Amino acid sequence: MAAKQTFESGHLEAEDLTVLESAPRRYLAGALVIIAVVMLIGVSLFEWLAYAVRASVGVWASYVIPIIFSSILATVVAYLLLRKQGACLEDIDREKATYAKSEKALRKAHGDMERTVEESTGELVVMNEKLKGEIDERRRVEEELQKSKETYQNILESIEDGYYEVDLSGNFTFFNDAIPRLLGYTREELVGMNDRKYTNAVNAKRLFEAFNKVYTTGEPTKGFDWEVTRKNGRKRYVEASVSLIREATKGKPIGFRGIVRDVTERKRAEVALKKSEEKYRTILESIEDGYYEVDVAGNFTFFNDAIPKLMGYSREELMGMNNRQYSNGENSRKLYEAFNRVYTTGQPIKGFDWEIIRKDGTKRYVEASVSPIRDTKEGPPIGFRGIVRDVTERKETEKKIKQLLGSFGKMMT
Repeated sequence: MAAKQTFESGHLEAEDLTVLESAPRRYLAGALVIIAVVMLIGVSLFEWLAYAVRASVGVWASYVIPIIFSSILATVVAYLLLRKQGACLEDIDREKATYAKSEKALRKAHGDMERTVEESTGELVVMNEKLKGEIDERRRVEEELQKSKETYQNILESIEDGYYEVDLSGNFTFFNDAIPRLLGYTREELVGMNDRKYTNAVNAKRLFEAFNKVYTTGEPTKGFDWEVTRKNGRKRYVEASVSLIREATKGKPIGFRGIVRDVTERKRAEVALKKSEEKYRTILESIEDGYYEVDVAGNFTFFNDAIPKLMGYSREELMGMNNRQYSNGENSRKLYEAFNRVYTTGQPIKGFDWEIIRKDGTKRYVEASVSPIRDTKEGPPIGFRGIVRDVTERKETEKKIKQLLGSFGKMMT
């Protein structure tokens, strides 16, 4: 029964077959024991009845009859046991045949399973190698990404200019250390802060217009400047670039990024220069003499109102005009020689005079000074500047005096 249960559960083993093969021997031994017990019981039973039997059949019969009776009883029991043994042997043979079939099926299944396991193992090895390669590649990419991120962060923190990222509402989402220094707030205070917090209404409107233009067109903007208010209330001028931040997958705009530069000192210098230029221009326009600036080729780049009055041209006509257009060949050569000497020596010239031709064709004598214009102190001249004075009346007077002196000399001789 144990062997049968084991087979039905799908785990028939060699020891179960051993149990089946030893069953007849064990059965025969058990039968012999049973026959011996039956004979002993028969003998004992008839010994108990011996007293009654002896009286009727004699003493010898009282011993023989129990033996005969017990032998008959044992024979009957043995017959019954042998029939039972035959049935059991048939069951055992069937069990052995079933076991042989099952063993064959199990061996086939085991072989199939081994092949399946080998194939699956091979596939698993390939998949494992592929997965290992993917993991190694992912680890390598993550390491490179981390290095790139660290490099990117180091670059951002090393530059003097501010780097910022804001969402579509203008709230800070990321920035480098230059931004807190510029605005005077801590990093914790700035995270999530809206631009209206550090700009007035006028500049907030300009910011909105600039960012909205970038959002609608998708085109970045550069050189956009506005005024910010620091935490301590002081004003600073900044110049910034603005570009869109898009989602990596769908490309949907999610914010803005850019560079911010503090240009306060430059703005102050520009304001001071503008005031100086206005003052300078006022002085130049108040004098009767002409002030001019020309490039190295002799083309007008700047002049005061006295120059158009002197030459009879409008400001628009004079701008970019070359000296050859208002002087003849001889005077053009004189001009070239004078300007070339200033260019080569770097030394200014004063009291240089020549004749110009006005727009109406009349001629005027002028006296001028010439000095070089430089970008840097040691650099070559990039142009010339000077003062021009109309000396026509003086020249005519000098000519008349010269003529009179000549006439007087002739009279004396």
